[in-house]
Amino acid sequence: MHAEPMRAQRHREIMADFGCDALHGAELDALLREACAHTAEGLGVEHAKVLEYRPESDDFLVRAGVGWAEGVVGRAVLPADMSSPPGRAFRTGEAVFIEDFDSAPGFKHSDLLSSHGVKALVNVPIKTSDFTFGILEVDSDAPRRFNEDDRNFLTGFANLLAAAVQRQRMDTEREQLVKELARAKEAAEAEAKSKSRLLAATGHDLKQPLQSIVMCLDRLAPLISDASGRRDISRAVRSAEKLARELDRLLAVARIESGTLEPRVGTIELGRFLKELAEDYRAFAEEKGLSLCVVTTGLHIRSDQDLLGHIVQNLLSNAVKYTEEGRILVGCRRRGGDIASIEIHDTGIGIPADDIDAIFEEFRRIDTNHGNGLGLGLSIAKRLADLMGHRVAVRSRPGKGSCFAVEVPIARQSIAS
Repeated sequence: MHAEPMRAQRHREIMADFGCDALHGAELDALLREACAHTAEGLGVEHAKVLEYRPESDDFLVRAGVGWAEGVVGRAVLPADMSSPPGRAFRTGEAVFIEDFDSAPGFKHSDLLSSHGVKALVNVPIKTSDFTFGILEVDSDAPRRFNEDDRNFLTGFANLLAAAVQRQRMDTEREQLVKELARAKEAAEAEAKSKSRLLAATGHDLKQPLQSIVMCLDRLAPLISDASGRRDISRAVRSAEKLARELDRLLAVARIESGTLEPRVGTIELGRFLKELAEDYRAFAEEKGLSLCVVTTGLHIRSDQDLLGHIVQNLLSNAVKYTEEGRILVGCRRRGGDIASIEIHDTGIGIPADDIDAIFEEFRRIDTNHGNGLGLGLSIAKRLADLMGHRVAVRSRPGKGSCFAVEVPIARQSIAS
């Protein structure tokens, strides 16, 4: 085989080996050193180097190289103006071939090249579509003619290097983005915890004077003889109780957000539990002309009584609030052998199918004509249910009413019965 075809074959082998290393994510500095060694070998020259462009100083740093004196790689700096071969290649985006410096007017022969006896060189930009990293340069100590295969070989190597640099940049940017996102997440979580602590402290401080107001109203009620005054006292008590419930909801949000809410699961006699909760809303329902019925059950369930009570209270409160006529029915049904579905049925305004998911969003109120709550009740109910592993389900028909259900595990003694 003639020398030219053999050299072309060797060029292809070198590029294939280097391409595998670049593709498999070798460390960038190692790839740059390998590129210098391979290009020097492939062209049979004494020197090769990779120049990294530094925009802050508008010059080149010798980032990697072979065949240079000690202290050149990593330290030597070269100009990037149009009178230097690498500067010309960088600014035009085209390769610069100098086969003999003695017959190449218009270019400065740098001290680095002079001290190493360089007579011929090639500079090829290492660039992608939107970024130029620097220059791949090979240097010969004797005048040298670079044929078409040499040019293709060096251009291909520069393209492989550009792809490797781009991948490294993307990896670095991705890592930086991940770090920034992690820092932002930590800051957001810290801010959320701080707000939750402030909310909890404020809510606790407000509850004490609110309880004092209710106690004072209770003591004042027997002293009021006229009907108008008693109605005013009654309205004041209901307003204070409503405010207390809203504070409880805010405190529940704070405890959930801060991660301090731990369920204390125990066995609950479901029939008595539902009857006691419903009694708290009977007067409110009757005041609107609604009937409130509780279907008795002998089931026992497993849950946190306080948290489950909070869920059912929210559902009952909404059922009474959004029902203008008809009734509220509280009961349960057994689903399978080990699940009880606590259900609150109403004959209220109902919920459009497209809004079912939205009703569980914080501060979201689908209907603003009934009361002026914060829009937290269903959100809290859902989050408390999720915390305890209970499922919340909704069935509704606009204008006909709704059924909200909480599915809870049945206690062992009830499963066996």
